[in-house]
Amino acid sequence: MILQGETIFSWYSGEAGGGVGAERVADRWGGRVRRLTDGRLGLGRGSINVTAVRETDAGLYRCRVSFPNRTPPARNNGTFYFLDVDGGNLIVTPPMNVTVLEGSRAELECLPKHSEASVQWYRDGLPLERLPELAARAEAARNGSLVLRAAHSADPGEFQCRVRDPDGTTQSASAFLDVQYKAKVVYSPSERYLPYGKPASLDCHFSANPPLTNLRWEKDGFLFDPYNVPGVFYSRNGSLLFNQVDESHEGEYSCTPYNALGSAGASEGVRVRVARPPALAARPRPLYVARLGDRLTLPCAPAPRPPLPPPDLRWARKDGSELPNNRHSIEDGNLTIEGVAEEDRGVYVCTATNEAAAVSAETEVMVENLPPRAPHNLTARAHHDSVHLSWVPAIILMIDIARVNGLCGRSYGRCNARRLAIPRFVYVHRRR
Repeated sequence: MILQGETIFSWYSGEAGGGVGAERVADRWGGRVRRLTDGRLGLGRGSINVTAVRETDAGLYRCRVSFPNRTPPARNNGTFYFLDVDGGNLIVTPPMNVTVLEGSRAELECLPKHSEASVQWYRDGLPLERLPELAARAEAARNGSLVLRAAHSADPGEFQCRVRDPDGTTQSASAFLDVQYKAKVVYSPSERYLPYGKPASLDCHFSANPPLTNLRWEKDGFLFDPYNVPGVFYSRNGSLLFNQVDESHEGEYSCTPYNALGSAGASEGVRVRVARPPALAARPRPLYVARLGDRLTLPCAPAPRPPLPPPDLRWARKDGSELPNNRHSIEDGNLTIEGVAEEDRGVYVCTATNEAAAVSAETEVMVENLPPRAPHNLTARAHHDSVHLSWVPAIILMIDIARVNGLCGRSYGRCNARRLAIPRFVYVHRRR
């Protein structure tokens, strides 16, 4: 394809099947001209497509067929087309897609038609002024182009230049910037705890453009190949999967990601420790009976397991209600309630949690000497020789036999029922 004597696009039908590998494009047309090979729209096999049309593209085009192995190699043949670019464009040279390596200079062209026009740049819809990290490395050239002095891996996106004429007319054009770099580790924790006896994963947090091609793990300075370790597997993203964690998996791990450009280096070492379920060195009794206004302490303390950190210990009420407001404190795992009140009765749960599991202990708090309350729900049933009166007392006494040491088998005989309830009193008056 020839424009005013300049060969802008050519190919030999015998090279690589006449495919893309055999195509030759003039420099200033790079990325904007491609051959239509699927025969769509009834076009010939020599048809081309031009994108991002510029005003400078206007002119007389000629499609010419040559035979290099013949004499003479060419004859006066070909088809002529005249391209006229219309529309009153404000942009003479719009930006084109650009791919650069990280750290190198990147330039996105945007040449306005009139020198008095203003040019403003955006990335992903935001003006560069609102992207201070990017704006610090960018500068606008005199011709309106945007220049990044050192492209960063976070820069890729859609860049748009918006041209405004003095009369207020605007026009915009967009292109994409792609920044390629070696695969690199972006985050590496210094320590990881894996739960004993459970499945777990160890991730390598990396970034790569082009995409990842390989990932290598090391353990304690030696190559770690999961295919040679029973119960350890690779995931699709390169993470290590442990089927069932045990102490043999402890050690210092590091990962090195690779892509087509290579690797930026290995991660810092991650110390993997195996955490067993926590244990309680001190736990509360099953039942506490406190008087109104008393100070009550419920003990609970985790058993230390150095070098592992102590588990997280929390107190809560089993029914989900809040701990006594402004009347409770927790010190060394022990829960202390100041000025016991009637609403403090209930079941309290102490829970110790680590990476492996959670263990808990329950205790019930009962409150004595509740303030008096008149009996209620009085009912009477008359019979031929008596009258039955019944009422609900001020307090319904609930005793959990299974939790009261020494009650079963002695005071109540058999312990088939878990709770004894005395819901109401009955008075019987018989006639004489």
